[in-house]
Amino acid sequence: MNKILILCLLLMVSCDRTHKEYYQDGTLYKDYRLKNNFYDGLYKEYYQDGGLKVIHKYLQGKNIDTSFYYDKKSILREKRIWLDSLKNKVILFDNDHKTAQGFIINDTLKINDWTYFKNEKDSIVEYVIVDNTSHANQFWIKNKRGDTLWNESNDYQIYLSKNKVRLNEIVRVRLVLMDPYLNNLSDVKVLLFKDNNKSNKNFYNYKGVKKDTFLSLKNDGIPHPEVPKDVLQNHIVEFGLKFKTTGSKKIKGVLREYSKGYFKDQPNKVENFTNDLFFEKEITVIDSLDDNSL
Repeated sequence: MNKILILCLLLMVSCDRTHKEYYQDGTLYKDYRLKNNFYDGLYKEYYQDGGLKVIHKYLQGKNIDTSFYYDKKSILREKRIWLDSLKNKVILFDNDHKTAQGFIINDTLKINDWTYFKNEKDSIVEYVIVDNTSHANQFWIKNKRGDTLWNESNDYQIYLSKNKVRLNEIVRVRLVLMDPYLNNLSDVKVLLFKDNNKSNKNFYNYKGVKKDTFLSLKNDGIPHPEVPKDVLQNHIVEFGLKFKTTGSKKIKGVLREYSKGYFKDQPNKVENFTNDLFFEKEITVIDSLDDNSL
């Protein structure tokens, strides 16, 4: 009986114990707890001068709750709130002042809306994942009262004639560049992804997807007498789509703004400028015989 008790105690000690690691000069480097060879509980890491570097909390090897990151002056620089194994919320600081907050995935990639806090104006930047990198998509500049400064922002709107259509019924799609990144004289076109099932929501495999191109109302070769004269036709794209299978579909692609710039000292030299806004809209396609679903 005593031998069994001693064995159980030894197993408990080996599977659940506190560890300390040190720099070569003997100062504490890490202080943590292992349980069944996984981090479990509080984890602390230190700079060589003894200042606190990072605090984590683990449960069976996974980050939970909130992590805190400090600079060499022991000033808090970052808080990371662990939402799940893939996505977490990040809050950045500069001398106790919050400078930015948003979400990341895979530990480094910014995604969704990030807010950046400045002295006079704040900005909200939408990030999407394009070919495994974070792409700054739309952005909005706001004053301290929370009013959006549209002339300093860059965004679009997408409109569908219907959100639910039958098989082989045409849905009209309109994309409008609301606030240009380049200038009011720039033009736009849409690069529509043909196979939208190759990437998940908010993820774009731009290089690996075939695309259809649609030009702006200004350049599509079709008269548009219904459009008021004061509307910038160079910033609007319209096209029709129909679907051959039922279910939830994604209308997905790029609204590309483009323009040419000329050099004062080199009048014959022209520079091409582009800015891409990635868009996505869901639509439901039902069977043509289901008359009660619309």
